[in-house]
Amino acid sequence: MVLADFPWQIFMSPFGIPIAGVIGVFGWLAIASISDAVAKVMCNRNDSELKLELLAGGFSSDEIVRIVEAGRDEECSTNEHHRHAHAPRHAAT
Repeated sequence: MVLADFPWQIFMSPFGIPIAGVIGVFGWLAIASISDAVAKVMCNRNDSELKLELLAGGFSSDEIVRIVEAGRDEECSTNEHHRHAHAPRHAAT
């Protein structure tokens, strides 16, 4: 077997299916991570643009927070940053 001439012959061996499975899983994880990162960037960009427009329109900071939170997509609100960014802080007793 000359592996250099025919590199796809690795899949003809008994280890071919596990190798293809490992490559598939890592490929899927890479694509999922990239798409999640792109979604977070898009949500943050949309939030920033909305905040700048509202600030230019003369809204107060309380109104901006209320409007941004009310208008946030379900997809954006599931991000870790958005869930904990405005979490209430309890005073130590």
